[in-house]
Amino acid sequence: IVVLSILTAVAVPTYQAHTARANRAEAKAALMQAAQLMERNYSTANCYNYRTPATCAAQAGAAMAIAIPVPAAGAARYNIALSAVARSSFTLRATRAGTMLNDGCGDFTLTHTGTQGLIGNTLSVAECWQR
Repeated sequence: IVVLSILTAVAVPTYQAHTARANRAEAKAALMQAAQLMERNYSTANCYNYRTPATCAAQAGAAMAIAIPVPAAGAARYNIALSAVARSSFTLRATRAGTMLNDGCGDFTLTHTGTQGLIGNTLSVAECWQR
């Protein structure tokens, strides 16, 4: 029983850390995919906030909702959304949800320049984005 208790005490935290890293990787991949969609829109319309060159030129400055990929049905671990979008810039944010609410990495952000950031974190950007 003592050996089993020791193994459990080591295995459970290791498993939880591995699961959290996998969830973070999924959120970062979704942010990269959403950024690619934004860049595709920019190359077509010459701005981030509209889908066609005509509407971009006619209505510059207002924001447009972009369809962001969301994980399949089930308990969401991160919600991906545009937290800011303008003619020549955007910021995407992966907000913690479900089992990731208390994660030390906080919410992930990604900007139009590729700047990777965190909001509400206790761990560093390097620790969270590079793993």
